[in-house]
Amino acid sequence: MPEPHDKVGISTMRGVGIESTQVLESLPDGITIQDREFTVIYQNHAMLAAFGNQVGMKCYAAYERRDAKCEGCGVARAFQTGQPTLVLRTAFDAQGGTSYWENACFPIRDETGNIVAAAEVCRNITDRVSLEDEVKQRNIELGQLNKQLQNRSAELSTMFRQLEKEVEQRERAEIELRQAQKLQAVGQLAAGIAHEINTPAQFVGDNIRFLADSFDAAQQLMTKYRQAIKALIAAPGCEAVTQNVREAEEAADLAYLEEATPAAFRDALDGISRITTIVSAMKEFAHPDQQEKSPADLNRALQVALTIARNEYKYVADVEEELGELPPVTCHLGDMNQVFLNLFVNAAHAISEVVAQSGNKGRIRVRTTKEGDKVRIDIADTGCGIAEAIRERVFEPFFTTKEVGRGSGQGLAIARSIVVDKHGGSLTFESRVGNGTTFTIWLPVNGSAAAPAAPTSTDAAISSLDGKPA
Repeated sequence: MPEPHDKVGISTMRGVGIESTQVLESLPDGITIQDREFTVIYQNHAMLAAFGNQVGMKCYAAYERRDAKCEGCGVARAFQTGQPTLVLRTAFDAQGGTSYWENACFPIRDETGNIVAAAEVCRNITDRVSLEDEVKQRNIELGQLNKQLQNRSAELSTMFRQLEKEVEQRERAEIELRQAQKLQAVGQLAAGIAHEINTPAQFVGDNIRFLADSFDAAQQLMTKYRQAIKALIAAPGCEAVTQNVREAEEAADLAYLEEATPAAFRDALDGISRITTIVSAMKEFAHPDQQEKSPADLNRALQVALTIARNEYKYVADVEEELGELPPVTCHLGDMNQVFLNLFVNAAHAISEVVAQSGNKGRIRVRTTKEGDKVRIDIADTGCGIAEAIRERVFEPFFTTKEVGRGSGQGLAIARSIVVDKHGGSLTFESRVGNGTTFTIWLPVNGSAAAPAAPTSTDAAISSLDGKPA
């Protein structure tokens, strides 16, 4: 920029009084001075290098290639307010490229204080803006990477939960397999023992019935003998014979035998009948299950399970049965036998804790009903109940509150798996500490549809044991 031209431009402004541009020319920031008409009257070397000689041009045309004053113009704001202002502008340099500037604009006054021009100190911030844009882009990329990392973490978390579930299912399957193998072995043994017991029990029963019938015939014969003895007493010369017979009857205590023997036969036959019932129940309970589900009489299955579990509850609880009319339910009967047995044994153990303190026998109540296409089985006890703190864990494998040797913690876990996973039903419970627990089983009659849990209140479950409608 020719020095005489610059000095002429500045010196024409009254009161400016700039005699040397040496300091302005050496600054790295661009400096331009514009009059009240926005005409460029001065440029320092930095502005000249960036935009070329624009003296005499309108600032908006020179730097931003506009036909009219710029919106948000810092120079216009300095003219209006008389205060310095800072603006960010986009400009087009001499090479035609876009650049970004941070402009400090302040008014220039004459001797009387009137604003006659405005100076603009322009700092090229293109590199900074580019860096900021790059930082923004990097932040966007980092945000995207972070989002991807979060998604991946969520996927890994989901996979981990699935893996945990698979491990739990595998452990449960292994437990059920071991339990099934044990039950199969015990079932085979029980079936063999039942068969071995059944045959001699039949012999004993048949012989006792034969002896009872024979004793009845003998009693009839003895009646005839007594009539004959009475006739001999009146006959002369028979006193010694009749006396010997009377002494023999007294020595044999025949009167007592005639009174007690029939009762002994009845008791023996009742015992044999019980043995037969137990053997029959063992054979039914131990009957090998089929691979496919088949229709079964669940009322009969419950009675069989009660017979098998009788030794657990006979001294601590009485049993009440309310067995409704049920259609044949398609199921794995062997598995359901195991479910019923587990629940009866648990009920007996819960009641025994109460009986140990009170001395009064408790009750186990079994009730079955059909509701729609499902059957409902309630097994209620008057035991100690389940504490609130452990209710969420009762179906966990190996969880038990019983002492060592009395429970393995697998009974309820296996029962729930059989009812829910194998039969599409539900196994829930309602409990009140100190009053008892009711386990409720819902099973689809046809063995295919899943059965939702029925709403049963704790009060209703417990009050049902008192003879009130549940």
